[in-house]
Amino acid sequence: MHRLCGTSIGWFFAEEQVVNVYGIVILFIRTYIRLETRMTYRVVMSTIDNRDQAEQFARVLPESRLVACVNIMGPMMSLYHWQDAIARDEEYLLLMKTVATEEQALIERIQELHPYEVPEVIVLPVLDGAPSYLSWIDASVRQQER
Repeated sequence: MHRLCGTSIGWFFAEEQVVNVYGIVILFIRTYIRLETRMTYRVVMSTIDNRDQAEQFARVLPESRLVACVNIMGPMMSLYHWQDAIARDEEYLLLMKTVATEEQALIERIQELHPYEVPEVIVLPVLDGAPSYLSWIDASVRQQER
């Protein structure tokens, strides 16, 4: 006879089954927490071909509380299809951290500000992160009403 939390469970569960059930519960809780985080935070990517405009984005978007921060990476080389040809340009990659509730407003603002006819705007879910960093994103984006 096996015991779980001081209760006799007899033949109902073998000891290894209890361990497996416990593992499944822990996995479910971890998955739920990650899904909740995934539904909450975003990294938004965009490219632009001018460093001054990249810096303008990096100032305007946090000031408007749409993002917590903008990282500017580059210059880098981009090759892409455009108007039936392969284009080659030097660009800067903008990485913007935000929350899901501001995702659509951020996409619209990028499209308003961006000089490209078809700006790159790609949204990635954040699967996990340091709790203090995620809290900082919350505070930075949601601190004031726009």
